[in-house]
Amino acid sequence: MIFNNWTFIYWILMGVGHALVVFIVPLFIFQENILNRDADNSDLWSFSVTSFTCVIMIVTLKLMINSKYMTWINLVSIFFLSLGIYFIYVWASNYTGFSLTYMSIPTIWSSAHFYLTVIVCVTFCYIIDMFITSFQFEITAGPGDFLRKLIANGKSINTHAEEFQNIYGKIKTRYVDVDIEREVKVEEKRDLKVNKYGPNKFKDTKKKTEKKKGPKNEIELEFLA
Repeated sequence: MIFNNWTFIYWILMGVGHALVVFIVPLFIFQENILNRDADNSDLWSFSVTSFTCVIMIVTLKLMINSKYMTWINLVSIFFLSLGIYFIYVWASNYTGFSLTYMSIPTIWSSAHFYLTVIVCVTFCYIIDMFITSFQFEITAGPGDFLRKLIANGKSINTHAEEFQNIYGKIKTRYVDVDIEREVKVEEKRDLKVNKYGPNKFKDTKKKTEKKKGPKNEIELEFLA
């Protein structure tokens, strides 16, 4: 996905949508509810920990969905260096007093509301992301996506060369030609800024300097000789 104004707006809207989900859903579920059979009430920490757990899970799935390739390095980074460290920190801070969630984590994790909230938020955001990603991959696929689709289906690239050229032509017209045109304008502005009176100023100045350096009369010629 090439970064431009529309890509920027797309990611901002996705972030706002996810933020609304991970805030409104936990707020609705944990509002005036009893968490477990011991009659522990929901509080700020139960809401905040659940909401942030949803954030971690959604961001991780978003990263996996938008990854072009999935290797063992990606899996180790996602499940151990991301999710693993997060859950270790949550439980370690619960017993060490590092944060104000002291003894709140066991209560939260023993509640069905916690799991329900995480499942609802993550599933809803996952379905939306998969729908948008599938639409982009199938309907508005770029040259790279088209080649990946051919390789995954075991098809020959040569037999679909014309279709690839059509897709590449649209991308080239939309981005490459626009970039070239923008670079030309930037170069023109740079020349005008450096050369106040036009691109030939330095050439004219050089000619004038050579004329000034040249001998003006016979006396100077004799002196130079």
